[in-house]
Amino acid sequence: MAILKVRVAGLAPPEGLDIRDLCSKLNRIQEFYQFDYLGSSGSVPEPDLPNNRHSFRQLARTFYKLYPRPEEHAYDVLLTQKRLEEDYFSKPQDKLGLISSSDTELILKQTRRSIDRYFGFLIMDVLGWIQFDAEHDKDEEDVGCLFDGCYESRSTIVDALRECIICNSCLDYLKEQNIPDEQLVAITRVLRWVRRPPMSSYFKWTLSISLLAIGCISILSGLYPEVGTVTLAASGWVAAVANQSWPLLERE
Repeated sequence: MAILKVRVAGLAPPEGLDIRDLCSKLNRIQEFYQFDYLGSSGSVPEPDLPNNRHSFRQLARTFYKLYPRPEEHAYDVLLTQKRLEEDYFSKPQDKLGLISSSDTELILKQTRRSIDRYFGFLIMDVLGWIQFDAEHDKDEEDVGCLFDGCYESRSTIVDALRECIICNSCLDYLKEQNIPDEQLVAITRVLRWVRRPPMSSYFKWTLSISLLAIGCISILSGLYPEVGTVTLAASGWVAAVANQSWPLLERE
Protein backbone atom coordinates (compact mmCIF):
# COMPACT_ATOMS: atom_id res chain seq x y z
CA MET A 1 0.00 0.00 0.00
CA ALA A 2 1.35 3.43 -0.98
CA ILE A 3 2.52 5.63 1.88
CA LEU A 4 3.18 8.94 0.13
CA LYS A 5 0.53 10.43 -2.17
CA VAL A 6 1.67 12.81 -4.91
CA ARG A 7 -0.51 14.79 -7.32
CA VAL A 8 0.83 15.18 -10.88
CA ALA A 9 -0.51 17.63 -13.46
CA GLY A 10 0.51 19.20 -16.75
CA LEU A 11 0.58 22.88 -17.61
CA ALA A 12 1.35 23.19 -21.32
CA PRO A 13 3.08 19.80 -21.21
CA PRO A 14 5.26 18.67 -24.13
CA GLU A 15 3.69 16.88 -27.05
CA GLY A 16 4.11 13.15 -26.85
CA LEU A 17 4.00 13.00 -23.06
CA ASP A 18 1.07 11.01 -21.66
CA ILE A 19 1.08 12.09 -18.01
CA ARG A 20 -1.66 9.66 -17.04
CA ASP A 21 0.37 6.81 -18.52
CA LEU A 22 3.52 8.07 -16.79
CA CYS A 23 1.74 8.02 -13.41
CA SER A 24 0.52 4.48 -14.10
CA LYS A 25 4.07 3.36 -14.98
CA LEU A 26 5.54 4.87 -11.83
CA ASN A 27 2.83 3.24 -9.71
CA ARG A 28 3.54 -0.16 -11.29
CA ILE A 29 7.29 0.16 -10.81
CA GLN A 30 7.20 0.87 -7.08
CA GLU A 31 4.78 0.76 -4.14
CA PHE A 32 5.86 3.55 -1.78
CA TYR A 33 4.53 6.53 -3.76
CA GLN A 34 1.05 6.90 -5.18
CA PHE A 35 1.07 9.21 -8.18
CA ASP A 36 -2.39 10.59 -8.97
CA TYR A 37 -2.96 12.29 -12.30
CA LEU A 38 -4.99 15.49 -12.02
CA GLY A 39 -5.22 16.62 -15.63
CA SER A 40 -3.49 18.92 -18.09
CA SER A 41 -4.13 22.48 -19.18
CA GLY A 42 -2.76 24.39 -22.13
CA SER A 43 -3.73 27.72 -20.61
CA VAL A 44 -0.54 29.41 -19.45
CA PRO A 45 -0.15 33.12 -18.64
CA GLU A 46 2.32 35.25 -20.54
CA PRO A 47 5.90 34.90 -19.21
CA ASP A 48 6.58 37.26 -16.31
CA LEU A 49 10.38 37.17 -16.66
CA PRO A 50 12.77 38.23 -19.45
CA ASN A 51 13.72 35.85 -22.27
CA ASN A 52 10.33 34.15 -22.28
CA ARG A 53 10.78 32.59 -18.83
CA HIS A 54 8.17 31.86 -16.18
CA SER A 55 8.77 32.39 -12.47
CA PHE A 56 8.03 29.67 -9.94
CA ARG A 57 5.54 31.97 -8.27
CA GLN A 58 3.56 32.51 -11.47
CA LEU A 59 3.29 28.84 -12.40
CA ALA A 60 2.55 27.80 -8.82
CA ARG A 61 -0.25 30.34 -8.61
CA THR A 62 -1.72 29.07 -11.89
CA PHE A 63 -1.44 25.45 -10.75
CA TYR A 64 -3.19 25.95 -7.43
CA LYS A 65 -5.91 28.02 -9.07
CA LEU A 66 -6.65 25.02 -11.28
CA TYR A 67 -6.10 22.37 -8.63
CA PRO A 68 -6.57 23.54 -5.01
CA ARG A 69 -4.51 21.41 -2.66
CA PRO A 70 -6.40 18.66 -0.77
CA GLU A 71 -5.18 17.50 2.61
CA GLU A 72 -4.69 13.83 1.70
CA HIS A 73 -1.79 14.46 -0.71
CA ALA A 74 1.67 15.22 0.63
CA TYR A 75 3.24 16.80 -2.47
CA ASP A 76 2.44 18.16 -5.93
CA VAL A 77 4.39 17.95 -9.19
CA LEU A 78 3.77 20.15 -12.24
CA LEU A 79 5.15 19.16 -15.66
CA THR A 80 5.56 21.71 -18.44
CA GLN A 81 7.48 22.49 -21.60
CA LYS A 82 7.74 26.18 -20.71
CA ARG A 83 11.03 27.77 -19.68
CA LEU A 84 11.51 28.17 -15.95
CA GLU A 85 13.37 30.97 -14.21
CA GLU A 86 17.15 30.77 -14.65
CA ASP A 87 16.45 28.07 -17.29
CA TYR A 88 16.17 25.48 -14.53
CA PHE A 89 15.09 21.98 -15.53
CA SER A 90 13.37 21.61 -12.17
CA LYS A 91 12.66 23.72 -9.15
CA PRO A 92 11.15 22.56 -5.84
CA GLN A 93 9.67 24.87 -3.24
CA ASP A 94 7.50 24.11 -0.22
CA LYS A 95 5.40 21.12 -1.34
CA LEU A 96 5.46 21.76 -5.08
CA GLY A 97 8.01 20.66 -7.65
CA LEU A 98 8.14 22.20 -11.14
CA ILE A 99 9.77 20.26 -13.97
CA SER A 100 10.40 21.62 -17.47
CA SER A 101 11.35 19.90 -20.71
CA SER A 102 12.35 23.17 -22.38
CA ASP A 103 15.44 22.82 -24.62
CA THR A 104 15.98 19.15 -23.74
CA GLU A 105 15.97 17.66 -27.26
CA LEU A 106 19.76 17.29 -27.31
CA ILE A 107 19.81 15.93 -23.74
CA LEU A 108 17.32 13.21 -24.63
CA LYS A 109 19.29 12.36 -27.77
CA GLN A 110 22.62 12.20 -25.94
CA THR A 111 21.26 10.00 -23.16
CA ARG A 112 18.86 7.96 -25.33
CA ARG A 113 16.14 8.58 -22.77
CA SER A 114 12.47 9.04 -23.65
CA ILE A 115 10.54 12.08 -22.46
CA ASP A 116 8.62 10.06 -19.86
CA ARG A 117 11.85 8.69 -18.36
CA TYR A 118 13.28 12.19 -18.24
CA PHE A 119 10.28 13.36 -16.23
CA GLY A 120 10.25 10.22 -14.09
CA PHE A 121 13.87 10.86 -13.15
CA LEU A 122 13.30 14.49 -12.21
CA ILE A 123 10.13 13.65 -10.28
CA MET A 124 12.30 11.54 -7.97
CA ASP A 125 14.81 14.39 -7.82
CA VAL A 126 12.34 17.12 -6.82
CA LEU A 127 10.57 14.89 -4.29
CA GLY A 128 13.92 14.17 -2.63
CA TRP A 129 14.63 17.90 -2.50
CA ILE A 130 11.23 18.76 -1.08
CA GLN A 131 11.19 16.06 1.56
CA PHE A 132 14.84 15.83 2.60
CA ASP A 133 16.55 18.92 1.13
CA ALA A 134 18.78 16.44 -0.68
CA GLU A 135 21.55 17.83 -2.88
CA HIS A 136 24.95 16.40 -3.70
CA ASP A 137 27.80 18.20 -1.92
CA LYS A 138 28.94 20.95 -4.30
CA ASP A 139 32.55 20.44 -3.17
CA GLU A 140 32.48 16.85 -4.43
CA GLU A 141 32.78 15.78 -8.04
CA ASP A 142 29.53 15.02 -9.85
CA VAL A 143 29.24 11.27 -10.33
CA GLY A 144 25.91 10.83 -12.08
CA CYS A 145 23.97 10.99 -8.83
CA LEU A 146 20.24 11.77 -8.76
CA PHE A 147 21.02 14.75 -6.51
CA ASP A 148 24.02 16.15 -8.42
CA GLY A 149 22.27 19.44 -9.07
CA CYS A 150 20.45 18.29 -12.19
CA TYR A 151 18.12 21.25 -12.00
CA GLU A 152 20.56 23.69 -13.62
CA SER A 153 23.49 22.07 -15.47
CA ARG A 154 23.18 20.38 -18.85
CA SER A 155 26.36 18.35 -18.46
CA THR A 156 25.29 17.26 -14.99
CA ILE A 157 21.83 16.10 -15.99
CA VAL A 158 23.26 14.21 -18.97
CA ASP A 159 25.64 12.28 -16.69
CA ALA A 160 22.90 11.69 -14.12
CA LEU A 161 20.42 10.37 -16.70
CA ARG A 162 23.08 7.98 -17.98
CA GLU A 163 24.18 6.68 -14.57
CA CYS A 164 20.91 6.93 -12.58
CA ILE A 165 22.42 6.26 -9.15
CA ILE A 166 22.34 7.63 -5.61
CA CYS A 167 25.95 8.16 -4.57
CA ASN A 168 27.25 6.94 -1.22
CA SER A 169 27.43 10.40 0.34
CA CYS A 170 23.82 11.19 -0.60
CA LEU A 171 22.75 7.74 0.55
CA ASP A 172 24.39 8.34 3.93
CA TYR A 173 22.67 11.72 4.16
CA LEU A 174 19.25 10.25 3.38
CA LYS A 175 19.75 7.57 6.03
CA GLU A 176 20.70 10.28 8.54
CA GLN A 177 17.33 11.86 7.70
CA ASN A 178 15.70 8.51 8.56
CA ILE A 179 14.42 7.80 5.08
CA PRO A 180 12.37 4.57 5.17
CA ASP A 181 13.94 1.56 3.51
CA GLU A 182 10.79 1.13 1.43
CA GLN A 183 11.24 4.62 0.02
CA LEU A 184 14.84 3.95 -0.96
CA VAL A 185 13.72 0.77 -2.72
CA ALA A 186 11.03 2.74 -4.58
CA ILE A 187 13.48 5.42 -5.75
CA THR A 188 15.99 2.76 -6.82
CA ARG A 189 13.34 0.94 -8.85
CA VAL A 190 12.42 4.13 -10.70
CA LEU A 191 16.09 4.87 -11.42
CA ARG A 192 16.54 1.32 -12.72
CA TRP A 193 13.58 1.85 -15.05
CA VAL A 194 15.02 5.15 -16.33
CA ARG A 195 18.38 3.50 -16.97
CA ARG A 196 16.99 0.37 -18.67
CA PRO A 197 17.25 0.39 -22.49
CA PRO A 198 13.89 0.64 -24.27
CA MET A 199 12.32 -2.46 -25.81
CA SER A 200 13.18 -1.18 -29.28
CA SER A 201 16.88 -1.50 -28.45
CA TYR A 202 16.53 -5.22 -27.66
CA PHE A 203 14.42 -5.76 -30.78
CA LYS A 204 16.90 -3.93 -32.98
CA TRP A 205 19.95 -5.91 -31.88
CA THR A 206 18.12 -9.24 -31.88
CA LEU A 207 17.00 -8.64 -35.46
CA SER A 208 20.44 -7.42 -36.54
CA ILE A 209 22.25 -10.42 -35.05
CA SER A 210 19.72 -12.83 -36.57
CA LEU A 211 20.18 -11.32 -40.02
CA LEU A 212 23.97 -11.42 -39.55
CA ALA A 213 23.85 -15.12 -38.70
CA ILE A 214 21.62 -15.94 -41.68
CA GLY A 215 23.88 -13.96 -44.00
CA CYS A 216 27.05 -15.67 -42.80
CA ILE A 217 25.51 -19.14 -43.08
CA SER A 218 24.18 -18.41 -46.57
CA ILE A 219 27.57 -17.20 -47.83
CA LEU A 220 29.77 -19.81 -46.12
CA SER A 221 27.56 -22.70 -47.24
CA GLY A 222 27.81 -21.48 -50.83
CA LEU A 223 24.14 -22.26 -51.43
CA TYR A 224 22.68 -18.74 -51.42
CA PRO A 225 25.54 -16.21 -51.68
CA GLU A 226 23.33 -13.50 -53.16
CA VAL A 227 20.81 -13.89 -50.35
CA GLY A 228 23.66 -13.83 -47.84
CA THR A 229 25.03 -10.56 -49.25
CA VAL A 230 21.62 -8.87 -49.07
CA THR A 231 21.01 -10.19 -45.55
CA LEU A 232 24.37 -8.92 -44.29
CA ALA A 233 23.60 -5.50 -45.73
CA ALA A 234 20.20 -5.56 -44.02
CA SER A 235 21.84 -6.48 -40.72
CA GLY A 236 24.11 -3.45 -40.92
CA TRP A 237 21.19 -1.19 -41.80
CA VAL A 238 19.12 -2.39 -38.83
CA ALA A 239 22.06 -1.87 -36.46
CA ALA A 240 22.49 1.71 -37.70
CA VAL A 241 18.84 2.69 -37.32
CA ALA A 242 18.10 4.79 -34.23
CA ASN A 243 15.89 3.27 -31.53
CA GLN A 244 13.39 6.10 -32.04
CA SER A 245 12.61 4.65 -35.48
CA TRP A 246 10.69 1.82 -33.81
CA PRO A 247 7.95 3.92 -32.12
CA LEU A 248 5.45 1.09 -31.67
CA LEU A 249 7.95 -0.68 -29.42
CA GLU A 250 8.62 2.29 -27.16
CA ARG A 251 5.43 1.89 -25.10
CA GLU A 252 5.71 -0.29 -22.02
